[in-house]
Formats: sequence, structure tokens, C-alpha cells
Amino acid sequence: MRKRFLAIGFACAGMFFLMIFMTIGFLGDTVHYPYLSMEDGWRLRGTIRNAQGVDEHIEMENMKVSELPRGSKGDYIQVSAELPDMGDIPFPTLVFETRYAAYEVSVDGIVVDRYDTDAIGTRKFVGSSYHFVTLPEEYVGKYVTLTIHRTENRAGKALGNVYIGAHEDMESMLLHENFFALGCGFFLIVFGLSFMFLTLIYLSRVPELLAQLVGSTICAVLGMLLITNDHVSFLFMNADVGTTIDYMAIYALLPLGYLLLEALHVEHRIPTRVYRGFAGATILAVFAIYALHFLNVVHMNRLLFVYYAIVVVGMFIMLLDVIKNVKEKKLTPVAVVTLLGLSALIICLFLNMANFVLWRAGASFLDRETGRNFIPLGAMIFAASQIVNYLSFISESGTRQKDYASLQNIAYADTLTGLANRARADKIFEELDRSREDYCLVSVDVNGLKDTNDRLGHAAGDRLLREYAQALKANFGDEELCARMGGDEFLVVMKRTNADGFGVRLRRLYNDLDEMNERDKTLFRSAAIGYAFRHECHGGDAHTVYLLADERMFENKREQHIRYRIKERV
Repeated sequence: MRKRFLAIGFACAGMFFLMIFMTIGFLGDTVHYPYLSMEDGWRLRGTIRNAQGVDEHIEMENMKVSELPRGSKGDYIQVSAELPDMGDIPFPTLVFETRYAAYEVSVDGIVVDRYDTDAIGTRKFVGSSYHFVTLPEEYVGKYVTLTIHRTENRAGKALGNVYIGAHEDMESMLLHENFFALGCGFFLIVFGLSFMFLTLIYLSRVPELLAQLVGSTICAVLGMLLITNDHVSFLFMNADVGTTIDYMAIYALLPLGYLLLEALHVEHRIPTRVYRGFAGATILAVFAIYALHFLNVVHMNRLLFVYYAIVVVGMFIMLLDVIKNVKEKKLTPVAVVTLLGLSALIICLFLNMANFVLWRAGASFLDRETGRNFIPLGAMIFAASQIVNYLSFISESGTRQKDYASLQNIAYADTLTGLANRARADKIFEELDRSREDYCLVSVDVNGLKDTNDRLGHAAGDRLLREYAQALKANFGDEELCARMGGDEFLVVMKRTNADGFGVRLRRLYNDLDEMNERDKTLFRSAAIGYAFRHECHGGDAHTVYLLADERMFENKREQHIRYRIKERV
């Protein structure tokens, strides 16, 4: 068992590093032309609502983008700067980040781009993203003006980093800065959705796969979070859509964690009723937040810090449950691996959340670039635990299938002859009754078994039955069923034959018995046989057809007893 888990662990590590190297190659830093961060030199004009709720006009000269003031919904600011000479670069582009704000860009008073300006003064949600604005060919020395309209209260700074450079280089630069999160995100989406699909196929037959289904869903949600987080989904989707998906994924993780613990049948540290009440309330709160957002009452970004408080409590409860169950060894190894992966994810999410809150307060313990790698790291550890569980489940499933096949063979096989037994024949009869096709039932009775047992002993009688079963299987083994019904009675179910075809097989059987009698004269091998087709018993079931075949077998048996002078049973 240990060697198997080690092999699985190394395989997961290999897949992880292969994915990282492939991502580095795909999203490598392929900047060909110079680019510049326009951090300072901006002139600010605008109207901002102060803490007392009064609008005030502000003007600032030679300021940095990072020094832009925070504000509230309805504020607007204009920042202007002279465009620098970047040399001979293709498609000169201005790249900047907005957060919950509409904007308009003009060069020397001529509008060149605008975004979501129809949302100004409405409740419409405006997301956060990087934006690419292509500049005029003669841009050098001209002044660019960014007019920013805030659409959310207490949403931080409306304008982030501003760069100028070649369009393709700007995309490459941003993708390279976020290659780890993006690579992990796409891997998790493909992995999660693929295994969700496979799990759903077999879930009705294997209820134990519910935990794997929830785990796969968590992986897919984490993937969506990673490719939309930090506003780098500009290449794949609209800013409003990307930001909405980002927040939906954040809010969904805690309810999915609760569902995973329930699917694993984890014993809780706190009373079960209290735990389920808290989990249920959290799930209802998440759906309420979704509804408020899409109804444009209160958007999800406004409730994030309230949700963080719920998340901290939920993470603490989950970690207590993990410690309790792992320590008391009440779960299967697969469940333990899942819980350890979930614990790593919870810790990384907590560190990311703490660093984000401190960063907003200006006192983070890590820079933002480093701190945002916590989520992809925890997500990949959790995904690795799911891969281990899937591979272990497949291995255990193979063992279970072998055990099931062995038990099924014991349940439906005759131990003396190796043919099917009466229980298996009854199953086949049920299938025949549900079918509309014609079929033939052959009733077979071995002659002289009692006489052989009396004269030569039961060992000889057993040998007679085994040899006859071999001959029967050799001539009818490709049919639906060859079974021993008990004692000296046998049955053959034929679906693909007629009377002529049955006659050919019967003659081959008699020839085989005669050859066996010639080789070994200690036993006399013969059998009485009768057969009947379904169409001969209108409206009858398989048992009715079998009774007709049995009657004909007894008629044949009486003839053979007279011909071979076999004693009747007493």
C-alpha cells in the first residue's frame, strides 16, 4: 500500500512540474520592444466625495498613479500626462488597470476609447480588468487624458498600473507576470470538469463517488478563480463577466468545503446540529449574495469583507474536524488524503486572505506579487490529493470487481461441473420472459447415474457428471447457457438456432459420448434429451417452455431405458 501511494505521489509531482514547465514555455516573457511604466508625472483634476459626504474638487500636479485618492460611487477623476517617445514600436498601446470604474480615454482632446460609460449613475455592475487602448500613430508629445468614473462605494483606487508599449509585448508581459496562476487555473479547469463528467457517469452505480464529485467541482471552481483573479482574464472574457466569475468562485468555496466534509462522512468537533445549521446558513447566505448581485441591489465586492469573517469561522471549524478525524483514525486512507489536501488549501486561502487585508491596510507581510501565489499553490496541492484518490479508487475498484466476479461465480456456478447452476438458470429465465425473441430450451438427463453410484461409488458418479458436462459444453458452450439444474438434470438455453441446427449439435454430442464409451468402458455414458421452442407455447413463460422440453425428455428417457436396458430409479 505504501509503495503504491509513493508511486502515485511521484506521478502527481511529475505531472505538476511538467505543467509548470509547459506553462513557462507557452507564457514565457517574449517582450521584443521597450515598454515603460507611467508611474509618475500625472496631473489630476476631479471631484471626490469626502468622509463627511461632501463633494470637493481636487487638483494635483506631478503625482504618481499610486497616490490617487480613494473615493465613492459617483466620483470622477481626470489624469493627464504627456506620452513619451517609445521609438519605432508596432501598434503603440496604452495599458492600464481599472477597478469598478467606467472610463474614457482621449489624446489631445480626441476620444479614442471608452468603456461602460452607460453605467454611470446606474446600478449596473462594472468589473475590474486591464484595458488596451491603441494610440494614434503620431502620439509622441501629445497628452493622454483618462477620465475615470467610480461605480462602487469603498472600492479602493479606481485606477491602477499604467504602461505604454507594443500591444503584443504588453499582453506577453501581463501573462508572464501571472503565468503560475494561469497555468494552474487552466489545468484545474480541465482536470475538474473531466473528472466531474466521469464521476457523474458512474455516480448512480457507485454512491461512494460523491466525495470525488464534490472534490472535482472544487478543482474546477479554483481554476475559474485563478484565471479571473488579479484582473488578468482580459484575453478570455469581458471585465464585468470575469470579475463576476471571480467573486462567485470565492463565495462558492466555503459551501463546497462543507459539502465535501459531509460526503466524506466526517465526524464533527462541534455538535452536528450546530455544524449543519451553520453550514446551511452559509449556503443560503451565498445564494442570497448572488441574488443581490444579479438584481443590482448590492454587488458581491461590497460584501466580501463580511464574508471573510464567515470564512475565518468556517475554516477554523473545518480544520478542527480534520484534526479530530485524522487523529482518531476513523476514516479511510482516501478520505484522509482528501482532508489533508483540503487542509493545505484552507491554510493557503487564509494566508492569501490575510495578506490581501493587510495589503489594503498598507501593512502586508509579503508583497502582493508573492502573496497571490498562495491560492494556486494550495489549489494544486488539493488537486494532487484528488488525483491520488482517483488513482487509488481505480486500483481498489479493480480489486473489488475481481472479488465481485469471484463471488458471482460462486453464487451462480455448479461446484462439481463448473457449469452454471439453477440460480443462474432462473436469472436467465427472467431475462427470456422480458425478451420478445424466440428461443429453444433443451432438457437433458444423464442415464444410469443411480446405478453407477450403487455399483461403483459416488466418485464414479461424479466423474460421469463431469465428463458429460465437458461434452455438453464442447457442443453447446457458445450458446446462452449450459447449466446443471441438480442431480443428473442439465439445461441448455439456445437463442440462435432452429430444429435443424439443434439436430446437428445433438448428433455431435451423441458421437462424443460414443467415443468416450469406446475409450473407457468402465462407465456407460448416455443421456435423454428433449427440447421445446418458445413459439410452441403461445403466451407461456420460460418455465412453461421448460416443462414441455422436460416432458419430451422423459419420453426419450423411457425409449432409451428400453433400448439400453437401464434400470428405472426406485
